[in-house]
Amino acid sequence: MAYTMSFLEATKVRRSTVALTNTSPISDDTIVNIVGHAVKYGPSPFHVQSCRVIVLFKKEHEKLWDFGKESVMTTMPPPMQATILPKVAEYRAAYGTVLFFEDNTAAAVLPPPLQGLMAKYPDWNEHSSGMAQFIVWTALCAEGLGCSLQHYQPGISAAVQKEWNVPENWSLRSQLVFGTPTAPRKSHIKNPNTPPRYCSDRCRNHRPRLSAESIERQIEDTFVELLSADPSVPTPPSAVRYPKTKTSKGDSRRLVLCSEVEHLVFNHLPDPARIYGRQKNRPKRGVKDEAEWKSVDMEDRSAVSHQDSNDSYSSDDDVSEVAGVPIRLSSLQSSSQRSELGTAGTRNGSLTTSTETLQPPASPLVSTELEARRAGQQRAEERELVRQAARRGVAFGFIVRRGTDDAQSRTGQKPPAGEERRKCEAVQNGRVVEASFAKGEWGVRWQE
Repeated sequence: MAYTMSFLEATKVRRSTVALTNTSPISDDTIVNIVGHAVKYGPSPFHVQSCRVIVLFKKEHEKLWDFGKESVMTTMPPPMQATILPKVAEYRAAYGTVLFFEDNTAAAVLPPPLQGLMAKYPDWNEHSSGMAQFIVWTALCAEGLGCSLQHYQPGISAAVQKEWNVPENWSLRSQLVFGTPTAPRKSHIKNPNTPPRYCSDRCRNHRPRLSAESIERQIEDTFVELLSADPSVPTPPSAVRYPKTKTSKGDSRRLVLCSEVEHLVFNHLPDPARIYGRQKNRPKRGVKDEAEWKSVDMEDRSAVSHQDSNDSYSSDDDVSEVAGVPIRLSSLQSSSQRSELGTAGTRNGSLTTSTETLQPPASPLVSTELEARRAGQQRAEERELVRQAARRGVAFGFIVRRGTDDAQSRTGQKPPAGEERRKCEAVQNGRVVEASFAKGEWGVRWQE
């Protein structure tokens, strides 16, 4: 028995093939040898080798699927019959079938402790049977046969046992149908010219229309100019404060950071206080307390209360007595100023009424914070525009122009004649990453 390809190559061509003919590129003896090799050398728990097989060819194979047709017609409702019966006819038109069984008494040769362990874990036999099926399936596909694994038990189990004198301790597990494929196998290699697919209609319809005057077009043009520049040209002065990008040895592609384009388009300067992260180089927000820290138990409450009483009525305050109650005029006057309708106040021991309404002056700090917040929001939006353009370059590619453009090409509807769309790849920390997962400082470069 000669092998036409390696095991790993054989696993690539192994797949379900339903459209089969009743011919075979190899002899029946070769098929039997392949099946026997899988059963003999396939792994099994404690090497009990409980897998059993029966190989059916031609007429015997057709008889098996006649039993399958009868089982479908007697056990399934009419709507399901209309779907299953054409498939049974395809199986019957193949060359042969390998019946896989499990011998339920194979573990009897083991010592009693191992027999109890096998009874406790019946899935082990299923694993062994599955590996034997995989070996046979892969080996037959490597020899040019097409296969499909079916499971029509227990509907055909009784008929199979009676027709081919199957022992009662054998239980049917699967049926591997094989024959010559009617069409060449499909390739798993993707076509690089396949048009891009969208995750939804919303993603397709909301793609930005890039006009010649739009800021999105300006950002993409900036990316193309930097990506197409000579890597030997030194970094422009506007970007010297950004981290230097490293290229691998022999790689002449230029890596363009999103922050560089952001600076060139929107003139955003990097903040040196934040280049090391949000948690570093940031001033403390709390008020510094020079006094020695003491817990509640360490405080002298009598001294504190005495000091509070002395502070309550200092000599600097004007204190009057109204109805036997001491009143500090400074506190009362401040409260009267905060009132809108006028409150009772005391001046020189007499009660007076103030009806003036005092409006607090406008604080310049509030307007400054509002302006800073708006500026920060605008900068965040501009920063996101740059990163959206970079993601478009990864997903759809940038238009590389080599001449004059028409209006349709400038809007991004189609690349003009003699031009192309070149896709990019996202790079973060020297590694190629998915653009949708790129965070922080990252950039793009041309795909190889």
